[in-house]
Amino acid sequence: MMELPCCFISLLAAPCILTVAAAQSTTTEIDLVFPRANETYQRVYPFPIVFAIQNPAPVWPHNFQLFWQTGSVGEEPSRFDCDRLPLRGADLWTSGNYSGPQTMTEIYSAGVYINSTVEQWYLAWHMTMLRNCTPDNNRVTLAPKRPVAEGKIFFNVSRGGKPPDVFQGNESTACPLPLWTVNIVDRVDSHAARNQSQYGDSTNTMCPVFDPDDAHPRPEPCQAKATEELARNVTREMLSTAKCANLHSWPNASLAGPCNDTKWESSLAAQKESFMPGTTISTAIIMAIALFLSV
Repeated sequence: MMELPCCFISLLAAPCILTVAAAQSTTTEIDLVFPRANETYQRVYPFPIVFAIQNPAPVWPHNFQLFWQTGSVGEEPSRFDCDRLPLRGADLWTSGNYSGPQTMTEIYSAGVYINSTVEQWYLAWHMTMLRNCTPDNNRVTLAPKRPVAEGKIFFNVSRGGKPPDVFQGNESTACPLPLWTVNIVDRVDSHAARNQSQYGDSTNTMCPVFDPDDAHPRPEPCQAKATEELARNVTREMLSTAKCANLHSWPNASLAGPCNDTKWESSLAAQKESFMPGTTISTAIIMAIALFLSV
């Protein structure tokens, strides 16, 4: 089998103004942005795999793990088997405190499709956390099973397929595929319940407590719809994977595999800097208009 490794509201007529601080969400959601199930894409190199994680902070300290693998249809395991993953381990393995955007994206590149005659493929995923200390019978115990979410989609790759357009335009109604939600309402010292060093990082003793009434809330995948900025980030990541010094666009019909040019980084940096003057001019125009309107 082939596998690869906030809102500001002004109420002018209101007699008074009330400031309400919204409670911080305790729910994390993971969505698959790209590829989309049952689509037929062009055979390009590299091919993007994109996940979105909404509100990563609650799961971040708890060794959240994301695995994915892809292969030809008919050869996929009936159930996701972590033992069959490449030796690189988890594609994402979190720890510590999260500081970043409210929705983060994980962009991966797959090269297995370009030189294959296979047209039907699967993409499988597996997500878990190392610990679960949700109360059971009013006492904190080690849950018998770690929380797990897994699944797969099928799609096609052929020369006559559509370009791998992550964004699809502002008019697109396509939302990402929701994969998992988890609602962490508390955390406890796992050693108080049971020594869990055999489950991985023995230095991290914090153990998540899931909402016993709503551990996996209803997902909101449309909140993670692809943007033009994400599409640009995907292009940069694909070019970084290809490492081609004289290639500045993706997807590119002339790209059939990695170039591994030694000067690809400086070439890509020069391309990014070429957009800076336009950005500066646009900003200056906006500031001038704002100043004019304020007079």
